[in-house]
Amino acid sequence: MDKSDDQITVIESPHQSDLMIELIKKLKPQVVVTGMAPFEVITSSSFLHLLEVTKEIGCRLFLDISDHFELSSLPASNGVLKYLAENQLPSHAAIICGLVKNKVKISTNHIGDEYALCCISFN
Repeated sequence: MDKSDDQITVIESPHQSDLMIELIKKLKPQVVVTGMAPFEVITSSSFLHLLEVTKEIGCRLFLDISDHFELSSLPASNGVLKYLAENQLPSHAAIICGLVKNKVKISTNHIGDEYALCCISFN
C-alpha cells in the first residue's frame, strides 16, 4: 500500500491481537483504533506485542480498554494497567477509557437531625 503525504489510512480492527497484528503488518496504516479481547487483557503480553508492531511500522495506536476497566474493590486483572504501572506509555500509543461498566449509586441515610451518611458504591 502506497502511503501519500496527504492521505491517512485508518483501520478499526478485530479485538483479537493475532488478527490485529496480521492486518497491521499487511496494511501498514498510519492509525489503528482497537480494543482487546477479554481473554487477552488479563496479561500484558498481547498489549506489548501490539505496541512493538505499531512502533515498528510507525503508526499511532489508540487502544480502548473501556470494556475491561472496573472501579471496584475486587477488579479483574488488567494487563494494560499492569504495564502502565511499571512503564511509561510510548509516544505513539494512547489509551482510551470510558466508565461504561461502572454504575454509580448514591444513597443518603440520616442519622439524627444533624448528621447524614452518604454512601457511594460502584457496581
